[in-house]
Amino acid sequence: MSKSYFHRFSFLISVSFFIAASMNSYAQDQTIKDLSAGATKEIKKEKIDSGKTWKTGGLFNLNFGQGSQSNWAAGGDDFSLSFATYLGFYGF
Repeated sequence: MSKSYFHRFSFLISVSFFIAASMNSYAQDQTIKDLSAGATKEIKKEKIDSGKTWKTGGLFNLNFGQGSQSNWAAGGDDFSLSFATYLGFYGF
């Protein structure tokens, strides 16, 4: 095999791959189209029906992680334990 044949073949394979990938990327079902259209909608302002003008709230998140390795092939004995929290409040 000559170098020029190899380069032509690899170029043809590359172009075929990119054409196939681009054709596949345009295939969207109706659900995705509806979600895309819904994301561009304008948010309607809610009517205030009480004397309260501020919306308040918050979010609390607690995560737990645990990993262990016990003398695995004589290079182990590791142990990890982790906690992560998030606390956020809002008012608008």
